Order: sequence, then C-alpha cells, then structure tokens
Amino acid sequence: ITIGNEMKILIVHPKATCVSAKRLADAIGATCYNLSKGNERHFPGYDLVWNYGSREYITGDNVVNRPIAVQRCVDKIQTFELLRRYKIPTVDWTMFKHNVPKEWDSIVIRDSRTGRKAEGLYFAEQGEALRDGELYTEYYPHIAEYRIVVGFGSILGRYRKDKVGDQWYFNLMLPQGFEQVDKDCFAAAKTLGIDYVGFDVLENAKGLCVI
Repeated sequence: ITIGNEMKILIVHPKATCVSAKRLADAIGATCYNLSKGNERHFPGYDLVWNYGSREYITGDNVVNRPIAVQRCVDKIQTFELLRRYKIPTVDWTMFKHNVPKEWDSIVIRDSRTGRKAEGLYFAEQGEALRDGELYTEYYPHIAEYRIVVGFGSILGRYRKDKVGDQWYFNLMLPQGFEQVDKDCFAAAKTLGIDYVGFDVLENAKGLCVI
C-alpha cells in the first residue's frame, strides 16, 4: 500500500488508542472516527480504512488491520501460541501456575491475557507461592528493549526504549545489527496476519533477542 496526500483515509479506533490515533491522523492528513462514541461500523467511500486497535467488526473498501488479526495481537496467549508454532523467538510461557518450570528463576504473572501496558502485572521468584493469573512467562534478563514497527510489508522503524524517571523515550536506531530481529518481526506480523504493528523486543547480554 502506498499512502499519498491525495488519498481519503479514515482511522477508526477504540477509546484506548484515541491519543495515538489522533497523532497518526494529523501526521498523514486523515480523519478519525472514535468507535466508542458512534454506532457506525461500515465505512464506504474511503481509499483506506485504518483500524487502529479495534477488535470490533469493521468493513470498508480497503481495511488495514482486520479485527481478527487485532484480536490475535491483543490476546497474548494467541500471540505466543502462533509464535511458538512457527518457531519465532519469544519468551517461555504457560497458562497454568502448576506448569511453571523449576528452571525459571523469575516469573512474570499477568492477571489478564489481554491486559495493556503493565496493568495487572506481577513478578515472583522461584520458590515463592505464585498468585493466580491467566498467563505466566519466564522473566527474560535483558540489557535493552526495542520497539520494532512493521507495516505494509516493510520494517518502518526501530526504536530503543529508554526510561528516565517515569518517562519512556523512543530513540530511533539504524538498521545495522537488526537484520535477524527484522526478519523475526516481519515473520511474526505475517503469522499474526496484521498489517501494521509494533513489537516489543528484548535483547540479552549475549545479543540474543526475543519478541
């Protein structure tokens, strides 16, 4: 897909992504539609309908990010299952606390498989009594965290995430050294069936990366 200034683009979004959807619309000269404030779900007459994070049924002549693909990305278990099936590197995980391996030194527990950011996220050490949760992952010791943006069949950006105080900063990275990461993220987007997506990637001290 080639996005040009002459295109009539509509960005549809849920309440959760309204701020970033508005920024995207301003950047590319598009119109926004907040799905949480209106009942319309069919959008004819646009060159491009960009679904920015909604799992609701949406139709149009040319829809970016089908709701079923968004659902796969929002649901972390669906994401992990597909990445595991296609041997795309990610963290080890399980849905059940009695299946947490003894080899995991640290465990990340999520209350919800669809939780956003760090909502309902807890950490535990091996040997502790684990709280109930919907998803358990092995903590991946890392020296860097990246956001890799995949869109329309290409890698659109690579950013290192740095935290200063309570504020996160995204620093643009050059493509050198990201060849394998790019390949893995491109494969993950294709596997999930998502047109535009940002993956969080962790790099350990040996230079190995996982989504």
